[in-house]
Amino acid sequence: MVPSKQGLPRQMPPVSKQPRTCPCKLLPQSLSSFTAAEYGDIHYLSKVKDIATRKDDAGYSPLHLSAQFNHVAATVFLLQIGCPVDGVGEFTPLHRAAFSGAVAAMKVLLEWNAPGNDASTFSDKATPSRISDSTRGKFCDLLARDTR
Repeated sequence: MVPSKQGLPRQMPPVSKQPRTCPCKLLPQSLSSFTAAEYGDIHYLSKVKDIATRKDDAGYSPLHLSAQFNHVAATVFLLQIGCPVDGVGEFTPLHRAAFSGAVAAMKVLLEWNAPGNDASTFSDKATPSRISDSTRGKFCDLLARDTR
């Protein structure tokens, strides 16, 4: 009981027995094409019409992210639908995979003749082999063996 303005007790409204649902849970969940590539969500990637030509503000494509996070199936899917293996930004997808140590994605990109191991746009000449050599030595052997 809560006192009213006149000092007399009044009854509180009944409390709902049903649990409240957050309004955000009612919204449909969808990922951006870049987040889907980062998570390796092929199902979502296959629904995006222009996925092969998408670029973010830095010039990275979904292929950059799928390679960086070592999602081989998503990387292969993006390559098959025509996502370019060369980089528009400073890093190629091979750079991103080498930097993060994504060996399986590096192998896939090398099979697709991904450019970027012999040249770099960086002033420190950070080619994928040098990135791999300086951060994770065993990946340098992979690049040296598989590149022409």
